[in-house]
Amino acid sequence: MRKKLLCALLAVSMVASSGTMLPNTQAVTASAASTSVSPFTGKTYTHSDVFHGKNVYHGIDVSYHNGAIDWAKAAADGVEYAFIRVGYRGWGSGTVVEDPRFKTYIKDALDAGVHVGLYFFTEARTTKEAIEEANFCLKMAANYDIELPIAFDYEYQYSDGSLVSPKAGISKAQATANCEAFCDTISAGGYTPMIYANSSDLKTLINGASLQQKYMIWLANYTTKTSYTGEYDIWQYSSTGKINGFTTNVDCNFWYSDTDIAKINFNSGELKDAAIAKIPTQIYTGKEIKPALTVTLNRRGLKAGRDYTVTYSNNKKPGRATVTITGKGNFTGTRTTSFTIKPKAVSGITAKSGSKKITLTWKGATGGDGYEIYRSSEYNGTYKKVKTITKATTKKWINKKLAKNREYFYKIRAYRKVNGKEYFGAYLKVSAGTTPGGKGFQTKTAMKLLKKPSAKSAKRATIPAGATVHYIGKTVLKHKAKFYHVQFHKGSKTFDGYLTSIKGLKLRKTLITAKRSPLKQSASASAKTLATLPKNMPVIVLKTKKSGKHTWYMTVYLKGKKLHTGYVNATQF
Repeated sequence: MRKKLLCALLAVSMVASSGTMLPNTQAVTASAASTSVSPFTGKTYTHSDVFHGKNVYHGIDVSYHNGAIDWAKAAADGVEYAFIRVGYRGWGSGTVVEDPRFKTYIKDALDAGVHVGLYFFTEARTTKEAIEEANFCLKMAANYDIELPIAFDYEYQYSDGSLVSPKAGISKAQATANCEAFCDTISAGGYTPMIYANSSDLKTLINGASLQQKYMIWLANYTTKTSYTGEYDIWQYSSTGKINGFTTNVDCNFWYSDTDIAKINFNSGELKDAAIAKIPTQIYTGKEIKPALTVTLNRRGLKAGRDYTVTYSNNKKPGRATVTITGKGNFTGTRTTSFTIKPKAVSGITAKSGSKKITLTWKGATGGDGYEIYRSSEYNGTYKKVKTITKATTKKWINKKLAKNREYFYKIRAYRKVNGKEYFGAYLKVSAGTTPGGKGFQTKTAMKLLKKPSAKSAKRATIPAGATVHYIGKTVLKHKAKFYHVQFHKGSKTFDGYLTSIKGLKLRKTLITAKRSPLKQSASASAKTLATLPKNMPVIVLKTKKSGKHTWYMTVYLKGKKLHTGYVNATQF
């Protein structure tokens, strides 16, 4: 492979064991500047201090450019493993193509006892194309006993010295995303991801620092002593190796490992060494909760049903649920994890105003034992718990002895106690004022309705003179500033906001429509309908008029820019 941007995905599953080293295997001694001689170049190489005490295995990577290979001779000459190109995406056609020598190479290599992995030469410009290439690799790998990784060769292509790679113009972020998409797809398919790139490209073309946190790194750096300081597990140190069985130069690699390569099975392992990704907190549903798992073993993704089975316990009610995975096929042992189930948030909360009291009601079915209610008497104040309800069937509470004509803020949540530990649902908030039934006002002049209780707040709407305003209560802030929480109705729309003063308002008796109600031109059912008032709309009463057996209320209703004055039958409330 070239030394340009190479992003190789390697399914390396390092199974910790000690065993007899193969004839050409060398152990890096625990001394400064440890060295070894390559059997393929005859040169002496200095290994990084981080590999002291590890075994060094000698391998190659090949494609059809290497021509006919006598794999038996190569194995006898010290080749312990090989990565064989499975295919590529053409820079001209853009289609995915199988390497012409892939099937011949892999059959002969396996017959010669060489450990085999794969790699794909990409021209992916998008994550979608990278995923397509990964899926191609998975499909091809399924036909063979692949013990080693699948590699994603992300490099630029040249023709007659000119750069011709379609992906050459993509950004560093996109190149990194392509690597991640390929790696994650391969991992999900049952192989361990690893990024291949040269020392320069790890800094400039892809985000090596970020990628090494998630994937193993295969470093390409053609020198006898690399100065690269990032993390890596394999070092491709030369492209000019001389090996029996080849008529061409060969790419050469050092692979550092604690494991005897003769005993490594990349498709097996002990689940006690597996990692299960943290399961997000779940919400009570009334049914058993069985979240999907993400399980990796030495950075290889494992699949439920193929590599392990899953059992759940205590996974219905709020509390701590347990998940146990049990090995299947080539995987053995068990691993256990857990996740939290929270009570469901209460719903349908309402707050009814009363004289110095507010009545809260809500809907349950949260899975909890009861509820906690918190209150603040200030808009931006601190909430304090004012009530704990210990029965889940209780869904009403009256807060008494409150200040008159003031807005209060509440939040309520469900709780469940299990073995001394409490689990809480999300808060649901509501506010209400201690004004029985609310108060209706009619504006004397035009007024500015603010979005928030702040003099610096943006305007929500302009309330015209003569319009109806529904007063909720006096809103107090921490620093004792006062605003007035109101709702302004314009047609079917309701604008919720704040006034700095209520001096420009005239108090009126207020009623709430029980249904859609016609506003008549006069106090008669046969009179012309001026507009239809929405259900649950506050209506101020300007005066009351009797007409036969019926009572009519004179009111105003703003629709668009027109303020209608008319009558609503008392039966509508």
